[in-house]
Amino acid sequence: MLQPSKDSTIFTLISQIQPVQRSLGTAQFSVDRKLQSETADTILSELALSDNYEAKLSEFVEFTSVLKIAQVDQDVIRYGIHLEFMNPGKINIIRIFKDDENKTYDAYFFTSNGIDADLISLELDTSGGHLPALFECRTGLILSR
Repeated sequence: MLQPSKDSTIFTLISQIQPVQRSLGTAQFSVDRKLQSETADTILSELALSDNYEAKLSEFVEFTSVLKIAQVDQDVIRYGIHLEFMNPGKINIIRIFKDDENKTYDAYFFTSNGIDADLISLELDTSGGHLPALFECRTGLILSR
């Protein structure tokens, strides 16, 4: 039987710039922190199908890291979230970016052993309502009863 997690402090979101940009020294752009926070809240709400995403998501999945991220691609800044969670030997990292123009999401699924991360699959131009199904299908973890 599933036991709800008591700790939802992992959802105290931290802002991050895409590591690739930092390591190359090319992070010369302006990040809209308000938009970054709003985007993270929107994505997590879509994933949980609830505005109370902290309680809803931590009830079924043991998250180890939840980050707000920004990625620059040819002067276009994409905002999203980086989720790490317990799922040994399977997909345990997801990055989801929101496309404000098309009102869609791009989801990237990784498996990591703590040292290396491998991209396993990706879903581009997904509607928000499909995010929970994608998460459950790719990871094998459930998000609701």
